[in-house]
Amino acid sequence: MAVTRRDPVPHHDYDEENDFTTDQRRRYTQVANTAVKRRQEQDEIPVHKRKRAAVIRRAKRINRSSHKVKYALAMLAILAVGLSVMYLSG
Repeated sequence: MAVTRRDPVPHHDYDEENDFTTDQRRRYTQVANTAVKRRQEQDEIPVHKRKRAAVIRRAKRINRSSHKVKYALAMLAILAVGLSVMYLSG
């Protein structure tokens, strides 16, 4: 951090007389509170999306594994029928 000279002239830009009125402060507070609520709701939305995406991924995984089992059973049945046809014809 650089070391600089201290400013000899104090800043007197702030004037209490030109501060917000009570009504302006109240409106500012309402707008700020609404913005905070909106941000909190937006933060909650991705959590729901992530949960939903995880459930969908899990359902797809379960669905894929059941297809594999069905495919294996169908292949076994076709092989059994094929072997029986070969055995009976020959």
